Amino acid sequence: MYPFKQKSLEQYHEICNNLNKECSDLLKIIAELRNDLNLESDSMNRIKLNTEIIKKENRKQEIDGQLKELEAQINHLEQEIHKDKDKQGTDRIENVLTYAQQQSTTSSVNEKEQTLENDYQFQELLQVSEKSKSVSELDNVDSTPESVKAESLFKNDEPIENTVLYTASFFPQLGPHEFDIVVSFLLKEQPPLSLTIQSKITTDNGEVKIIETQEKKPLIEVWKNSLNQPDKFLGKCYLQAVRLEDSSLVIDFSLPHLRKELKEYLEEQQPLYVENQFKRVQILLFVPSPKIATSAIELTIQMAIYHPDIYRENWLLAIILELTEEADWNIDVSLKNEQKLHKMLAEIEAEQRRNIVFTRISFLIYKMLKTSQLKGVAENFMERLISEQRYDAVLAIVKDLYSVAEFKGLYWVKQLLDRGNGEIRSDAYKFLFNLLKQSSSKIYEILELIKEWLPSSNRSPESYSRSNEYALQLLVEYCLETTSKLDEKYYGDWPSKYQLFVPLHGSDADKKIAIIISWLFHPDNEGNLALKHIVDNNINPIHVIGGLIADWFMILQGLDKKEPAPEAAELVNKLLRQIIQTINRSRQAELIQVWTYLTEYFLSASELQGQSGNFKLKRQLSYKRNLVRQLNKQFKSLQITNLVTKKGD
Repeated sequence: MYPFKQKSLEQYHEICNNLNKECSDLLKIIAELRNDLNLESDSMNRIKLNTEIIKKENRKQEIDGQLKELEAQINHLEQEIHKDKDKQGTDRIENVLTYAQQQSTTSSVNEKEQTLENDYQFQELLQVSEKSKSVSELDNVDSTPESVKAESLFKNDEPIENTVLYTASFFPQLGPHEFDIVVSFLLKEQPPLSLTIQSKITTDNGEVKIIETQEKKPLIEVWKNSLNQPDKFLGKCYLQAVRLEDSSLVIDFSLPHLRKELKEYLEEQQPLYVENQFKRVQILLFVPSPKIATSAIELTIQMAIYHPDIYRENWLLAIILELTEEADWNIDVSLKNEQKLHKMLAEIEAEQRRNIVFTRISFLIYKMLKTSQLKGVAENFMERLISEQRYDAVLAIVKDLYSVAEFKGLYWVKQLLDRGNGEIRSDAYKFLFNLLKQSSSKIYEILELIKEWLPSSNRSPESYSRSNEYALQLLVEYCLETTSKLDEKYYGDWPSKYQLFVPLHGSDADKKIAIIISWLFHPDNEGNLALKHIVDNNINPIHVIGGLIADWFMILQGLDKKEPAPEAAELVNKLLRQIIQTINRSRQAELIQVWTYLTEYFLSASELQGQSGNFKLKRQLSYKRNLVRQLNKQFKSLQITNLVTKKGD
């Protein structure tokens, strides 16, 4: 039995209501668009209207599919809750055991686990960036004289050469193909170049003359034609192909000093040219090539420093809104030819495009966090995303940047829980849950931070925030799942295989134990368990907690009748002592009663197995009964010790 079924049902209903509202709004918009289509005579406008109708209808179909899945989940949950209510008060002993040992399929996190590893695209960008940092200047052959100066290379009447020099300076270590991509991209929209074309003619008297005529050709055409003519532009710009240690080829200056000098020259002497070029290359943040994207990100960082009024929060927000709004998921290439960014991404599947955009923005924020002048930009941008209700972007960025020290990952998860909609709260909680499951030895560091989200003891349950409720739920749900999934063959092992017990060694063990015990028994404003306000109505939270503690006792003691390791026995004592110090005598009596119920259950269950002839299982259940009786006895003994100690004080 799962103790948060009712809470999960409420979440599903909220998501369902939001999707139904969006669906209703879409139907109205589609009707209005169809009406406009009937009245429109201009063919281009009709194409645009028809495209918009298709987008809206596709989104509606997507919502219909989500609603169908949600309805099935809701029906299943309602049936489970109905069964639980029918059993209320009749299977008290069995339910106590089931709370702690069985995980229902209705768990709010019983879906495909979300990996906490950074998106592979993010990792790829990070690797390229680190490699670029470690090889800032290539050891090229010095084939040209040192007298070559940057300012002598850059000339106003040579747009192709200038573009080549700009690319080599601001997009270093690109392979030939990638270098061509950037140069071609920058030249494509440029005005045509006037070329002097020489041709030979023969006069009537047989004389051969050379005639010069002016002809305009697109820069991209001139550049592409030059690729078949060795060194026409590269050689003129002192560029060459250089082979790296891994045998890959990159385009770089034949003199190492030229890139740095030319970059400084352009930034200081040609700032308008640099900014104008950036207006074009900024969209290269989202090309498939990680090398090009990394250079574009580095350039963006510089522009954000040089132009804080332009390339910061508003600029980032505009990118997110433009590229990942649901209305733009299906981009019509024929209508977006004038928008190079849309054209570049138009052929990429919508969800993949969203992932690319979010990953590149995440890496840009990562770089900002590593830059002293820009640290505040990331926080302001995330707040803007929350305000714009772009919770999906916030969660995507959190997943990429959670492990970055300068990034306040848990803070933004809390914001999503408190301020997000139903679906994003569910996704944020799943992320948090999986964070615990994959945190290994760092689990108590994370728990200590999340524990701050618990409601204060003077706060009324009616005013609990969403993060208050999720925090109360988190540890219990984590313990239920991890306990139920631990193979019994590991019971009694030391060091323990159970995730919560692995870090419990050394001088800070008592502090860590206090975190989980005080969390499980966290009080409400009347001194009752705060947990009771979020579990299903037919569940007593002390039964859930008591069952968990019994399971922990079995994990530490083992099921093979051997003496537990001294460290395991000491850990049992520490856990039980912490419980006694945390809760009052009345609550302690309730725990003892729970364990008494469990011994009765194991006795009944073992007798039934004996009657059916399953003597192996009968022996196992009998031994579990003895362990719970031992737990009860040990707890009572520590109660007496604690009272004697208090009287002595």
